[in-house]
Amino acid sequence: MPKLTLLLCLMIAGGISSAQEQLLFDQRLTKETIKLIGMYPQYDENRTYEKYNFFITDKKVIDSLIKTVKYGARTEKILEQNDFSIIVTKNNKVIDRWSISPRFSNINTDGSPNVFDISILEKLARRFPMRYNYYRKIFSSPEQYKRFEDSMLLRDNILFIYEPDFKYEGSFEVEFPKNAEFPNAGPAIEYINKKLGKQIDKSKFSAAFPLTEYNLRNQNQITLIVNAPEWVFKGFKDDKVLKKTWTPAKFDAMIFEKL
Repeated sequence: MPKLTLLLCLMIAGGISSAQEQLLFDQRLTKETIKLIGMYPQYDENRTYEKYNFFITDKKVIDSLIKTVKYGARTEKILEQNDFSIIVTKNNKVIDRWSISPRFSNINTDGSPNVFDISILEKLARRFPMRYNYYRKIFSSPEQYKRFEDSMLLRDNILFIYEPDFKYEGSFEVEFPKNAEFPNAGPAIEYINKKLGKQIDKSKFSAAFPLTEYNLRNQNQITLIVNAPEWVFKGFKDDKVLKKTWTPAKFDAMIFEKL
């Protein structure tokens, strides 16, 4: 290990060993080839904690950090909206992450904040600085996305990709007349859930009442949006409702890359 890198790891270990209680990383990660990323959230337009960004690929450095970085006891201090993240990736896919509040010096390990030494981030950022960019890309099918992902994950500048949610193939609307049987959206949703629940597992479809302009302007009816596989739409027949057109889902991926 280079002398400067070794010194960095010793400084970090020495700065946290006296006050912290538990190791942050799963120790089994020393057997894996992973990358460590520190980054401010992409939704923070002010880039509040960009100065803490880091990117580490050196396995010796990573293994040393896995064995030394700790966090302390529970704290009453709250977490921030524009927080900071430590992310573990394997094959450019996120396998673990933690939210950190530099302002309040804590880390979210299991839904609650724990004391964390923010100087760790400062030291890593000085030694392994990183800037990043991200963009969205829409795909028409899981197969199209998989081809894209296979090609992108071979690129050295890819940090990770948030893949699209492929739960539903698309959606369609069903319009109910507002009457004694369906006075509001509640009974309409129950009706659809019961009807489709006989054909398909509840986890594979959903029905909701969106506050669209059409629903707001036309108070004599109730239009629900149903997310489901296309075969459900094609086979849907019911005299009580008007079935409208099918809309294929747009599968939205978010790609993060190192500049």
